[in-house]
Amino acid sequence: METVSEKKKRGRPRSLSSEHLVALRRIFPENQTARSLQDVHFRIRACGLIEKASKAGATWTGWLFDPEEAATARKSYRRTILTALGRIKDDDDLLATAKKICELKPTAREARKMITRARLGKSKHGSAVQLACRLIDTINDYLQTCPDTTEQQILGALDNVKHVVEEGPG
Repeated sequence: METVSEKKKRGRPRSLSSEHLVALRRIFPENQTARSLQDVHFRIRACGLIEKASKAGATWTGWLFDPEEAATARKSYRRTILTALGRIKDDDDLLATAKKICELKPTAREARKMITRARLGKSKHGSAVQLACRLIDTINDYLQTCPDTTEQQILGALDNVKHVVEEGPG
């Protein structure tokens, strides 16, 4: 019996054809690696969709990408975030995620994590135990600043939270 040993390729799989990479390399000669050229491709894709949304009247786009400033200044857009957004395949999902990122204004690292989780469908799921622990921590922090708070006040506050949750958002 013959065994064939195939080495698994390392790194992120290429998402662009060799021809596409060659064309990008001609336009962006400062980017030599396949990874940097793919990043340029995804960044351009995200910028194009966000610019289109901006021209259609979206007001949330300025924090992430301002097309007018981008024509004159290098630092008028957030490269890491735009690259991560460009990897989202569906245009509507990309724009919805971009809008949420603009509302939250996270660091590039946090934004990239959120975008990757959204793109791969790996959002964080909480549990009742985790939430209870977080609420207990919040109550304990509050008691540090207001030590004369009574048990009755704490239970009243929790009852108010219960009613708000039952009413739902909005």
